[in-house]
Amino acid sequence: MSFHFFGNGLLNIESKGIAAPALILAVSSVASRSLGILRDWLLAQRFGAGPDLDVYYAAFRAPDFVYNLLVFGGITVAFLPLFSDYFQKSKDEAWRFAANLLNIFSFFLILAGIAGFVFAPALAAVVAPGFSPAQLEQTAALMRVMFLSPIIFGAASVFSGILQYFKRFLAYGLAAPLYNLGIIAGIVFLAPAMGIMGVAAGVIAGALAYLLVQIAPAIKSGFVWRPIFDFKDPALARAVALILPRMAGIAANQINLIAPVVIASSLTAGSIAVFNLANNIFSLPAGIIGVSYATAAFALFSKYAAEGRAADLAQKFSQTMRQVGFFTVPAAILIFLIRDPLVRFLYQRGEFTAEAASLTAAALG
Repeated sequence: MSFHFFGNGLLNIESKGIAAPALILAVSSVASRSLGILRDWLLAQRFGAGPDLDVYYAAFRAPDFVYNLLVFGGITVAFLPLFSDYFQKSKDEAWRFAANLLNIFSFFLILAGIAGFVFAPALAAVVAPGFSPAQLEQTAALMRVMFLSPIIFGAASVFSGILQYFKRFLAYGLAAPLYNLGIIAGIVFLAPAMGIMGVAAGVIAGALAYLLVQIAPAIKSGFVWRPIFDFKDPALARAVALILPRMAGIAANQINLIAPVVIASSLTAGSIAVFNLANNIFSLPAGIIGVSYATAAFALFSKYAAEGRAADLAQKFSQTMRQVGFFTVPAAILIFLIRDPLVRFLYQRGEFTAEAASLTAAALG
């Protein structure tokens, strides 16, 4: 790990290999997940497992679908391997590709956001058909606000890819904790006056913080924005070729997350909240360990692929998978074994009742 303080700043720390970046990202992920637990604790305490929290989680589903399909399954997958390939050949072409991809994907995400804003009532009815008319209206209102987040995250994903390529993981690692801090600020400062809409505003504030913390380090790395909209760029065709196979799997996974919300919307109030809170606990090992290793390794994997180092790629992939499994499997088993006391410790206070805690623990297994 090499540190560049003079003229570059602390956010431009560079890391080499996988272990050091994985450690930075693991610490960042622990911080983010800890803030996520605090966020869920505050949500549960203020709103309980009731209609407001159901509306909040239901409103997330459509914007999250767009984010996962176009950003997580799109830009994130395509950018780093192609940027790495272009950077090996021509730095100018790599930066041109980055600006072009940023502009074109932002354009399509803005179109998706406008469509989401216009059709929010219909989307709310699809996601939560069991809601009352008042709940559907509230869901649509929150959804319209939250459709700003995929646009912001789409732009941020390009800067994230740049930081990963240059192994500047500190700034990248700060982004996720700042996102959760934005939501927490919405719960603490805005929700008392604005209700659940204040939490939605916090989501957008957190997304903006996620973007802004990465811009300066990306510029320090060499990024310069250009007003390019080159739809005939061969790199764009290569990006689409990488994205399309991934989209099918992402879409299927998102449908698996939407389906329980559709069903739970017709059940007792609080069912959607219980499902989401349980799912957040369930995803802790993968989120802290798996994502940290995968993010740290992806930049190195892309570099090996661009350089044609197939043997190194296979060896490092195998090593990374073993390390991830070594930590995640015991963690998942532990969460299953202590699910009842864990849920009660995390959530059972304020408006979140003992019955809601029991239902959340049951949802974990």
